[in-house]
Amino acid sequence: MSKRYTWIMLIALFVAAVAAPVNMYKVPPVMPVLMDVFGLDLTSANLLMSVFAVAGVVLGIPAGLIVQRIGFKRSGLIAIASVVVGSALGALSSGAAMLLASRAIEGLSFVLMMVVAPAIIAVWFTAEERGVPMGVFAIWVPAGSMIMFNLAPALEARFGWQSVWWFGCAYGVMAFLVFWALVKIPRPVSRETGAANPGSGAGPAGPPSMATLGRALVNRDVWLLGLVFLTFTMCFPGFMTNMPTFLHTVRGYPLATAGFIVSLSSLTTIISCPLSGWISDRIGSRKLVYTIAFLILTVLWIFPFRVTGAGIPLFMIVFGVFAPAIPTMVMASVPEIMERPELAGVGMGGVVALQNVGLLLGPVMFARIVQVTGDWQLAGYVLIPFCLLGVLFGLMVRVR
Repeated sequence: MSKRYTWIMLIALFVAAVAAPVNMYKVPPVMPVLMDVFGLDLTSANLLMSVFAVAGVVLGIPAGLIVQRIGFKRSGLIAIASVVVGSALGALSSGAAMLLASRAIEGLSFVLMMVVAPAIIAVWFTAEERGVPMGVFAIWVPAGSMIMFNLAPALEARFGWQSVWWFGCAYGVMAFLVFWALVKIPRPVSRETGAANPGSGAGPAGPPSMATLGRALVNRDVWLLGLVFLTFTMCFPGFMTNMPTFLHTVRGYPLATAGFIVSLSSLTTIISCPLSGWISDRIGSRKLVYTIAFLILTVLWIFPFRVTGAGIPLFMIVFGVFAPAIPTMVMASVPEIMERPELAGVGMGGVVALQNVGLLLGPVMFARIVQVTGDWQLAGYVLIPFCLLGVLFGLMVRVR
């Protein structure tokens, strides 16, 4: 297919994938409301974010193998369908238990899309040009969070919290149709004709053998990259989940204003994610970019709960410049450490499993520290060692 279509496909993939973070991040901007409606404390409310990661912890590695076997197209459609079902069930929830169960169903979308999307990009773009498209795609999570941090408070104020869930369901339906219509996967190349046509196959070289899949899963760099992602998700989701509540309850901002301020970090990523990919392509190094980002985050965690006034939005902007470089570089690195580019899905399965361990534990850990000590600054300081561990694991990865 034409080079222009690869970018059309990338945009369609992006629009469809955003369904997962749209639904993932619908909780933080209305968390104080959910706490009142369901009688939850801060730690219990954070479970609504953490339970989203259960599917990723349990199915991360199996998802990589499943995706490789049933194909990227079918896997992507299943991922988006889980958002539609989970969000509808959540909107109909009459209690916290049912809402938690619906969040676990929605979480399947995130783990599958984390595996599918980098693998699709890997088979459409060469290693030398992959940094920019991976950087563009890396905006998917910040874009989803930005939409919900700004839209959810307005929907809740006008129509109630259930309207936030119905919006997530409706976006999922639209995403399903976009992915089905526009995202194409190269078929295996014919031995007789040498032709390759778009379809729903696993990749241009055909399905890999079980031995090849096994070698992919014992690749040490897969697990080191997973640990890099784990240390990041021990920090990022907990902070983003609780920052609107901090601004609302401690700084006195209305929910809509708090959501907008936190979304500034997501807005910044529209530039910073593609830029980090472009820089890594230009300098020929993924490792240098994510190492510098981790070191800067180590310093930034001193400030978020200390600054006031104009310093709060300024912090969120600076935070949005550097934090997204880490997941961008991890996703760009996975295909490059694999034996074959189309095995990126298997590699991402291992990375996603560890990433979701951090997503499962990070928000609850952060909230528990605040709830027990009442000290938001202390919770911020606890994130510093995880960034230093991220630097250590990242330096051990054998990647450009």
